[in-house]
Amino acid sequence: ALSYTTRVEWLPLGNFKENGDYVEGDLMYEEAPKLSIGAVYNYNKNASRVGGQQGKFLNNNETRDLTTYLADMLLKYRGWAWTSEFAYREANNPVIDNTQAVYAGRGFTTQLSHVFSNYWAPGIRWTRIWAQNEILSVENNRTQYTLGITRYVQKHKIKLQADATYERMENPLLVIQRDNFMYRLQLELGI
Repeated sequence: ALSYTTRVEWLPLGNFKENGDYVEGDLMYEEAPKLSIGAVYNYNKNASRVGGQQGKFLNNNETRDLTTYLADMLLKYRGWAWTSEFAYREANNPVIDNTQAVYAGRGFTTQLSHVFSNYWAPGIRWTRIWAQNEILSVENNRTQYTLGITRYVQKHKIKLQADATYERMENPLLVIQRDNFMYRLQLELGI
């Protein structure tokens, strides 16, 4: 299986300090607004996992061709960072069997955070995922609301993060609705 990816970026307000357009938080406290706009195209030929290169292997040694389009935006100014992403993935015959499908559909997420001078950064995030109609027999639509806190220990190289997420799963085909709560704590070392 081969995966082909291309990405273009545009920085209409100039370069970010210290390549800050590659990290979420505004650790460099941009003195003037900085904006990054990006677009990605990916073609994954004969993918053997539900998410292309990630996720569970497909049952019965099946493979699928996946095409993914992404658009993203990052705006930073004086410790504030706002990021948004849109994704669309299509697949040839996405249903594998009655228990599994490659993920196809649309998704959108947006996040706002602020880094304080002591390197604590609270943030909020909203995410919505719409499964393609063909895979609603095995996948649900999802909406997530997340509150998080990050402590940058050594800029972005060492950080501690915690978040709490309320997730609502809905499936119009199966007429179900289920609510979940998730709590995460993670330590990230080195980037």
